[in-house]
Amino acid sequence: MPYPNNHACVINASVKVKGSMTREHAGKKYTVRVGEGGERSYLYPKDGWDEAAARAHCKAHGGTFEPASSKVEETELPDHLIPALNPMIKLGEE
Repeated sequence: MPYPNNHACVINASVKVKGSMTREHAGKKYTVRVGEGGERSYLYPKDGWDEAAARAHCKAHGGTFEPASSKVEETELPDHLIPALNPMIKLGEE
């Protein structure tokens, strides 16, 4: 699934993500998602990485590249976050 604000590079899809860290390459920061089995993926912010640079970095690390999406997709809220279905949420009430 493409991310709206980040290009992605999957290094090892079998690694379960346990955390993340920030790294820098050529003066540009990116996020490394890691787990017990090593690195899982890299996320490159669109505001610092163009698609070509992110793709090249991903390829150099043997990953599978996915460019950021060009549109933001709307998703449905789970039931517990819908005000009409959750009495704990009181919008505009004091």
